[in-house]
Amino acid sequence: MQNKTSSFARDWQFLKISRSWKPHDFSKDILEKLILENDRYINEKICNIVQELGIKEGKEIKERLGNQIEINTVIEGILLISGQDYNIKKNNDKTEIIVSKSLKSKENPIDNSDLISIPYLKGVIKSIMPESHFLDSSESLTIYF
Repeated sequence: MQNKTSSFARDWQFLKISRSWKPHDFSKDILEKLILENDRYINEKICNIVQELGIKEGKEIKERLGNQIEINTVIEGILLISGQDYNIKKNNDKTEIIVSKSLKSKENPIDNSDLISIPYLKGVIKSIMPESHFLDSSESLTIYF
């Protein structure tokens, strides 16, 4: 049962707590620890979830941009905004985008993890351009459309 009486000392401690402690989202810390454990089953589950999120985001992008979207420009924009290193090759009516998997830093395993960025990117692109296909290697992800 809570003590509902008020005292200056009690109120002062509540004030100190409210100024110095803020509840925050632990999900990034939890995800970082799971990634660092490098468990194959957990990593596979993370990839599947991230790809589903990418598909959802891709559908939202496609809805917002409507029918007049230029697919190549949208995909290149996504790569630019996400900070992915990539190279585009165009042959007649075919486009090939090679996305490097080189990590920028080990300081933030979530933002720099291929475990997150590559499945997410695949989901977004597959949602925007269903006829695209991928070649996934240890060094790069090649997107064909």
